[in-house]
Amino acid sequence: MFRSPMTLHRRLLLFGAVIPAGLIALALFLIGLVLDHLLLESVDRGLTLQAASESVSLFDRPGQDAHLHFGDSALVADLQRLHHQGALYGPDGARLLAYPAETFAPERLTAADVARAPALQTRALASGERVRELSLAIDSPRGEPHALWLAVSLASNDAALAAYARAAALIGAAVTLLMLLLQVSHARGLVHRVQQLHVHMQRLQTATSRPCRPPTLAPTWSPACATPSPTPPRSCAPPPSCSTASSPTPPTSCGPRSPPCAWRSTSPCGASARPSSSSTP
Repeated sequence: MFRSPMTLHRRLLLFGAVIPAGLIALALFLIGLVLDHLLLESVDRGLTLQAASESVSLFDRPGQDAHLHFGDSALVADLQRLHHQGALYGPDGARLLAYPAETFAPERLTAADVARAPALQTRALASGERVRELSLAIDSPRGEPHALWLAVSLASNDAALAAYARAAALIGAAVTLLMLLLQVSHARGLVHRVQQLHVHMQRLQTATSRPCRPPTLAPTWSPACATPSPTPPRSCAPPPSCSTASSPTPPTSCGPRSPPCAWRSTSPCGASARPSSSSTP
């Protein structure tokens, strides 16, 4: 009929703290995935814009010599801080230019290996650092196929995601602990009330299961024999004659077969003292 208090306590903790904590952890994890996707999308957008700028100015110098604009940019310090790198490959796949000189760009890359549209991919270096790479095939004004390679480090993205993971873990742990404390306090009070209700219902069930006994009737007395006055009642039996006013020895009570008292007055037998209709002459 009732669940045990321990089962109720566990159910309250399960549905009031454990499952909500799991849902919060899942929500924080999904938010981390969305944040990672948004950060990566921002990096891809920056690489695509940089590739578009480089593709129209690779051969704009006199003699149409291929060149990169990394070193000529006024933002070279920011490019170095963000670990932006680039390389240009000739028709034979050999690396013509690279910035910086100690780049991790591939040694060879032909235009046949890449598409005409920007191709993006993530690669992990031997040091464990992740980089986002873009490769693109570009033809020179003379029709010679070249390959452009751009890359940017994802260290800043990984640092941001690590900071988010730490903050989410602390927030999730704090919220979970708070829910556990509140639910434990609520569960204890509710279990105590359920226990009291359980005991009360058991008492009611025990009381209703007992057999009913007929009530004990009090002995009935004839109203005619009841004497409110302290004087002993007169005999209920009619006297043989009206010569005496009362019985010499007044009985204390009427017998079981005595008829109702025939005397209506305490005066001696006379005109006012009349026997009842039930008396025998």
